[in-house]
Amino acid sequence: MSNIKISHMLPMLFFLFSTLIYAGNKSIYNVIDYGAKADGKTLSTKAIQRAIDVCAEKGGGTVEFPAGTYLSGTLVMQDNVILHLQPGSKILGSKNIDDYRVNLKSVSNNKQADINGALILGINKKNIGITGLGTIDGQGKNFYRKLNRPVLVFFNGCKDVTIQGITFQHPASWTQHYLRCDGVTIRDIKIFAHGGENNDMVDINQSRNVVITGIDGDSDDDGITLKSTADGLVEKVVISDCNIRTRTNAIKMGTESYGGFRDIAITNCTISPSVTETGFSGEREGLAGIALEIVDGGIMENIAVSNIVMEETTSPIFIRLGNRARNYPKLGLESKPIGSINNVKISNIIARNASKTGCSIVGEIGHPVKNVTISNVKINFKGGGTLEEGFAEKPELVKEYPECTQLGILPAYGFFVRHVDGITFRDVELTYDKAEHRPAMLFNDVQNLKIFNFDAQIADDARGKIVLQNSDHVFINACSPKAAKRFLRIERKSRDIYIAGNNLNAVKKPISIDESIKTSDLHVESNLTGKSTLFGILQPNIKRDSLGVVTIYYPGNAAVYYTTDGSEPNKRSKKYTKPFTQIAACTIKAVAVNDNQISGTASEEFRTLSALPPVISPKDQFFNKKIEVILTSHTKGARIY
Repeated sequence: MSNIKISHMLPMLFFLFSTLIYAGNKSIYNVIDYGAKADGKTLSTKAIQRAIDVCAEKGGGTVEFPAGTYLSGTLVMQDNVILHLQPGSKILGSKNIDDYRVNLKSVSNNKQADINGALILGINKKNIGITGLGTIDGQGKNFYRKLNRPVLVFFNGCKDVTIQGITFQHPASWTQHYLRCDGVTIRDIKIFAHGGENNDMVDINQSRNVVITGIDGDSDDDGITLKSTADGLVEKVVISDCNIRTRTNAIKMGTESYGGFRDIAITNCTISPSVTETGFSGEREGLAGIALEIVDGGIMENIAVSNIVMEETTSPIFIRLGNRARNYPKLGLESKPIGSINNVKISNIIARNASKTGCSIVGEIGHPVKNVTISNVKINFKGGGTLEEGFAEKPELVKEYPECTQLGILPAYGFFVRHVDGITFRDVELTYDKAEHRPAMLFNDVQNLKIFNFDAQIADDARGKIVLQNSDHVFINACSPKAAKRFLRIERKSRDIYIAGNNLNAVKKPISIDESIKTSDLHVESNLTGKSTLFGILQPNIKRDSLGVVTIYYPGNAAVYYTTDGSEPNKRSKKYTKPFTQIAACTIKAVAVNDNQISGTASEEFRTLSALPPVISPKDQFFNKKIEVILTSHTKGARIY
């Protein structure tokens, strides 16, 4: 019994002991003792700076801010100094831009002339930090559209930095900027980054050995951002256990990527919309949840993202390799050739109410994104995509600013994947709230694609749950899709397609191909489909164009028989020999027959075709005073009034 009592007393004894040590520690420098006023009105920059300088001269320690509000301009950190804000204390940034004109050239972030100056500044210092349960407020709205808007914290070339417990709010530009630092720990802080333009929560730039954990923040602009505005890499970074609310991108690498990113781990975070209804940036719902971008040269390799829950983002996952090739001649930084993205693992993602836009993983022609794995992912979309949007061709836009909205509404509601070599989707499920007529996933110019245990909702008129275009070395396995009209559509000379070990019994049309596909490039084995051969699994393709012309295609020399009244076709039905016109509503069914083999039955329902609008044109090539006009319609049987 006595042992239990002693063990219960140990935490209290430790607290009392540590409090006595703290009270008697002469390395604590109270800013009040150096003339600072806690009234929120008296500019106390010089008094606080004296406390910092004396602390450093005596070997370092803690500069303490008791409860109260301290108005200040730029404070310059020194080696071995920690600013400690007691509960109820606040450092309030001055509204006067002249109070921040300290080492402006050193504070520049190398690219934005309008972001300059800092409330708390550290240049080439070591063992520095900001701790406590107080607040740092930049009063950012007072600098709207001004030049040299100050960040709240800017540390350049610093080593062993600790930021813990603090609340940051109302920055004029970025909240925190860590440039070329080594050893940064940001732990258990709160951020409300709404004060003006460019209100990022955290910017890590060309820094290494960084740990960011326990942020609870809301931002107008990007949330946690890794940047590389010059040759230095951002590497060895851990981001974990953060709650991020934003109008823009939640966790982002880029857009600046001159050096690049390597060995980054992101885990155990939630992402949701900002609490603010309006702002300077982005959208109410936010933009990308996870944005990985290389567009200015540089590398991105060995990136692991896991255990993320998202709510109402525009695009939960956005990966982009482009060639914007930004340069900074005044800094001696010339444009680099296109960079690379290699070895990205994204797993254990749950996203709800994602927008209609969709996710995208896009490289450049001849420069693919390489070796990406998407696993254990479940995304729910708002939906509402149209059939026309599912057929839309998207431009390359390799030189544009990379954003998840840059291609507009994507031709797949789930994942649009283009110019990628080596990508795996495993245990992925996609759903929507409003019917989607686009495919769930579309792959264009993709090599070495593997899909395991994938399923998605689609409308009956969508081309397929999966669409392959100009892709090769594809392996699809262990899929057991729920009931649907179509599963896999293969187009545009795709080849070396292996479909094995899937349960496709619930799909009416498991596989369809266009005229460019050779059956010798399809390897279909051990699937549950009700048909034992490739001939039986494939079905004729039935298409009707805008003029009502119907074409039916089946590969090889098999005979095709069809009906237009919805009855089941057989050898006694009409044989297809050439395209025919069908304008009225109907159900066309078709089968292919070769000796004793018969294919699956293709079935397409068509509505009555709408007449195309008349074409009005001059009868003659040249205009005269008198012009004869011809009215024509390409729709057979249409009358013009």
